[in-house]
Amino acid sequence: MSEGPEPQEFFEHVERRHHDIEEEPKHTDKFTMKAALIASILAVLAAFTSILAGHTINGAILKQIDATDAWATYQSDTTKANIYEASKFIVESITSADQKANDTKSQSIISELAKKADLYAKIKIEKGHEAKEMSLDSHKELKKHQQFSLAMACFQIGIVIASVAIIVRKEFLYHIGILAGIIGTTVTIFGLRM
Repeated sequence: MSEGPEPQEFFEHVERRHHDIEEEPKHTDKFTMKAALIASILAVLAAFTSILAGHTINGAILKQIDATDAWATYQSDTTKANIYEASKFIVESITSADQKANDTKSQSIISELAKKADLYAKIKIEKGHEAKEMSLDSHKELKKHQQFSLAMACFQIGIVIASVAIIVRKEFLYHIGILAGIIGTTVTIFGLRM
């Protein structure tokens, strides 16, 4: 009948294994902690750039809506100016064909129509410039959004690579994760300066 290991051998085996486990984590825990810290920092930066990206796309949409409204006003003012110009032309044609209609009242109507046509012609020019500015502002916000979205992608890639570095215990992946974070930070700063 075979007996199991002696209690002393069992305790020695447990003691050796405990000693091995204590020695192992000192080296790996330091690396794991560094990689986890980098992944956490990158996650915070990704959240920050996500907020910036959301804010800028909302700003771009609102500015584009304002630009669209300004373009609609421009079109409306153009139509009004054309209507007043056409009305003036019709009244002038009628008064030149009919000498009885060529009185001060007709001249007053022609003058009033000319003033309104000029007024709307000036307003449409102002609205056209305003609409162009608003469209440019919207495009600028959209470009910022694209920068922040790219930065967010860099941070997310860095998080994934740092996490994989923890799993496979490869320090070069940890450094690639840091590099992705540096690129993301640079792109974010560029977006903030736009």
